[in-house]
Amino acid sequence: MDNITRAERSTVKFCDGVEVEGYRLPDGEFRVGKLSTALALGYGKDWVTRTINGVASGKGKDAETLAQWGFTGVASPVEVTGSARGTTISETISLKDFRQLIRLAAKRGKPQAEALLDALLDVGIEDWFRLAFGQEQLTLEEKRDKFYKAYAATINWLAEDRQDIRLIEEQELFLAGNWN
Repeated sequence: MDNITRAERSTVKFCDGVEVEGYRLPDGEFRVGKLSTALALGYGKDWVTRTINGVASGKGKDAETLAQWGFTGVASPVEVTGSARGTTISETISLKDFRQLIRLAAKRGKPQAEALLDALLDVGIEDWFRLAFGQEQLTLEEKRDKFYKAYAATINWLAEDRQDIRLIEEQELFLAGNWN
């Protein structure tokens, strides 16, 4: 257990219902839990592990794309002590790899990932513009509120688009005489 880094854990809450487990290492590096990454992006709990294994073997369906994007696939165990759960070991990935997995899941059309990406961009872009015009950055509460609104709007339009597609498909079946 000597090669496991001790870390501080905190829940990174973007808004109600959208969060990941964050870890801060002694050198100041931030990392993200593999399990919470998978769940936040709308996948099953082992998706990140399977994706990393696919990249490592070069056989995953997204291995080439992730490799081109600079995905390292390095999962590092961290030890957290003093929590209500006692001492726990968690597998973590870098923030850069987290970003690449968000991109991949959004590219695949995962609604949670598309909404996460849109919301993060909306909050970040506004902060950059505020700074450029000499205004204060958004407060944490303002960021969460803006994030939630952008996230909800994206989820809503994705659902509407999917409903539109279903209606079009039903109309095509009806017109083709396959409506029974």
